[in-house]
Amino acid sequence: MNWMVMFVHALRALLIAGVLAFANLAGAGETGEMETTPGAQEMPTVVPSKQETAESVFAKLDNGKKGYISLADVTVLPGFDRVFQSSDSNHDGKLSLKEFKSAWPAYSGTTDPAASAPGPK
Repeated sequence: MNWMVMFVHALRALLIAGVLAFANLAGAGETGEMETTPGAQEMPTVVPSKQETAESVFAKLDNGKKGYISLADVTVLPGFDRVFQSSDSNHDGKLSLKEFKSAWPAYSGTTDPAASAPGPK
């Protein structure tokens, strides 16, 4: 009978630990305190249009305001990965705004309105 009492106590301890662990996870989810994976990036909420300027698209894709666009950031633009590779002039796996400005017309089929605007030469 002694082993049965020990078994019940061990089972009760496991049950309490399980309930507490579940309550902790459920509570963290409600308050937004759950940990995220380091380096995880948020996907853009709005898919850029090919008619937008390079600056506008860059701002939408650079969710973390890192100052660059990675291949992960451009997954919402089908086929942009080919342009990405050829525009990454320093081969660091990122596009700066300057690099992105050269890549965008090749992808979107548009020209930079500032480049064709009349002005002093």
